[in-house]
This record gives sequence, structure tokens and C-alpha cells, in this order.
Amino acid sequence: MATTTATATTCFFNDCVNPVLPGSWKCAYHRRRARCLVQECTNQVHARNLCVRHGGQKTCQYEGCCMNARIRGFCYKHGGKDNRRRCKVEGCTRNAAYDHKCIAHGGGRRCTADGCSAHVRKQGLCGRHYRQTVADLDVKAVLSSPCSATSSASFLDALFQDLLDDEAKESTVVKAEPDFVHNSLFILTQRGHMLTVCYFKDCHQPVQPGSWKCIYHRRRTRCLVEECTNQVYARNLCVRHGGQKSCCVQGCCRNARQAGFCYRHSGDDSRRRCSFAGCVRKAILGGKCISHGGAKMCTIEGCTSHVRKKGLCCRHYRLWAADEEKNKANPGANGLVKANPAAIMKAQATRSIASSDEDQSSSDDDDMMDLIDASFIDQVFYDVVKDEVRAWSGVPPQC
Repeated sequence: MATTTATATTCFFNDCVNPVLPGSWKCAYHRRRARCLVQECTNQVHARNLCVRHGGQKTCQYEGCCMNARIRGFCYKHGGKDNRRRCKVEGCTRNAAYDHKCIAHGGGRRCTADGCSAHVRKQGLCGRHYRQTVADLDVKAVLSSPCSATSSASFLDALFQDLLDDEAKESTVVKAEPDFVHNSLFILTQRGHMLTVCYFKDCHQPVQPGSWKCIYHRRRTRCLVEECTNQVYARNLCVRHGGQKSCCVQGCCRNARQAGFCYRHSGDDSRRRCSFAGCVRKAILGGKCISHGGAKMCTIEGCTSHVRKKGLCCRHYRLWAADEEKNKANPGANGLVKANPAAIMKAQATRSIASSDEDQSSSDDDDMMDLIDASFIDQVFYDVVKDEVRAWSGVPPQC
């Protein structure tokens, strides 16, 4: 498995095409999922380190039945009493979907579009009207999004062909909305713009051909609020615009977590607290808050500040970042391409000590200044940095 996953670019799990995380064989969504122990199985673990297919869920005890066990070790078919509601129409054995009736006898909800008698498939609409609504939103998103100034005939051709295909499929069942495809194409042709990066907020991935979304967001929908680039959370809205309910307490704008209240007003905060006596802060590391030693310390020797980024505190990270900017402006000046921030900072501390010792000795004897060459200090600093980088990268130091 190590050889197959080492060079994988997409997630290991079945039917997942998301890109893997750096140094991993899983995507961000599956990063905490475990795989089935059966060799060459790409399913997730359900129970006992096995997927459902390979025994992670018990099967029916009835001889010859391979269905999953539901009631007292038996499936629904062999488990005796079946608590599922049946259609109330005489002679019908189907499951009731709505109002004690199956879909065939009128138990399914109807599409909310005027004059449509088809059953609801998604968001209160039938399949045809839902696809048309999504297509309308796609057109509006392209028109209201930041676009490039050059037109693309291939993009318009691909979009036009997709719309024609949808219309052709629906024409076998019911006639499509008049001029919907051509009106959409006319709007896009008038604007003549196309997206080069994904439409959604903070996503810089390239769009798929003939689309305004990247491969990761290809099945995501956008918030209905105009000019909003967030994903839908619920009710066609993002969290910011009401997709998630807020706390019931008046004046509180936090998201509801339990019984309609946020963590602060629910009265039942299950988050871990600091183990230090009398402290009510949230535990960060080792059962302690930051004030009582629950955070990592800066890796620079003698520094007692907490880690903020790349193993360094704020002050040392800013110093390291400033040096990185100088190296970018003058690449190859010191022979280093990539280095551990902590190693660089340690080398800088060594250089500072060497410089201070030199200043002290020069104050005792002014004549020694003529014998000291500044390039010697630079060479010492370069040698220290080179050894630190080699030690960090696992390369043995040169003798």
C-alpha cells in the first residue's frame, strides 16, 4: 500500500476524487477516516476495523439471507414485526411516504412550481424545475462574479451544449420551458466573460471546462443572496445569511448548538475545561489552558512565549519572515533554498553572540580591530546556518 499511496494525487477512498493532503493519502474530508482491513478494499471502516461489505455490520441470521441485520439479528424481511408504516390503500403493501399513502397513491409531495404535478425531488421542486433553477443561478453567478476581460467561445459552446442536452432529455417526458436555453446563452454572449478560478470564496483552484466551479466545488451550490460567494449550508443560504439558526437569546448572534441555544446560553457546555483548580478556561493541550501550560513554547532557546506559527512565537516568526523576504529579493546569496525557521533563528542568535563578543574584545583593545575582518563573522554565520539546515533535513554535516 505504501507504494500505491505514496504517489497518489487523489483520495484513497472509494468514489472520492478530492486531492490528497501534503504527505498523506487522504483528502481533507477523509483525513480522520480509517480504511477497511481487507486487502485492496477502498471503503471506510464501519465497525471492528471492517467496512459494511466485509463484515463491519452483522448480516441476517436467516439461512441464505445476506441482508444487513436490523431487528433482533434479522433483516426487515425475516425479523417478524416490521414497524414501518404501510400505505393505507387496500391491497397496497408499499411503504407510506406521506399522509399514510405511498407515492403511487398520492402520498408524495408535489412540485411547488405553478401547474406542475410531478413529485418533489429536491428543495420543493421536481427534477426538471430544480435543474432549471440551478441553471438560472449559474448564469447569475457568472454575470455577478469577477471575470476576465476576454471572451471564450469554447466556454459558451460547452454551456450551450449542456443546456441543449438537458432540454433534449426533458423533451421525452414534458416540454421544456420556452427559450430558456437560448435566453441563457444570449445573456452570456452579451457579457462575453468567463471565470478562470473557482467562484466560491477563498478558492483559487482553476475552473473545470465549461463551468464556473473547480473540481472540489463542482457539486456545491451558492447562497441565494446576491453577490454572496459562500456555499449553501441549508435552505439555499449560507451560514452568514441565515442558513444556520442563531441563538434564541435576544441580542445573541451566535449559531445555535443545542436546544436552540449557543454554547454560552445552553447551560450545558461539554467542552473540556482546564484541570487547574479554580480555572474555568477551555483546555488547549494536556488538559490545561494556555495560562497554565497548555500551549507549546517557542522552539528558540531561552524564549518562553507561546508558539504561533511554524514552531515560533510572534516575535521570532516576524524576524524569520523578514529574512525570508530578503532571501527572495536576493536568491542564492547564502546558498540556502529552504530552511527550518527555528534553525535560522538559532543561527541568528549565534551570530548575535559572536558579534557582541567581538564588540567587547574590541573595546578592550582598539588595535585588534585592524586585524579582524568582517567577512570572518559572515563566514562563521554561514557555516552555522549550513550545519543547522543539514541537521534539520537529515543530511550528515560535512567534516
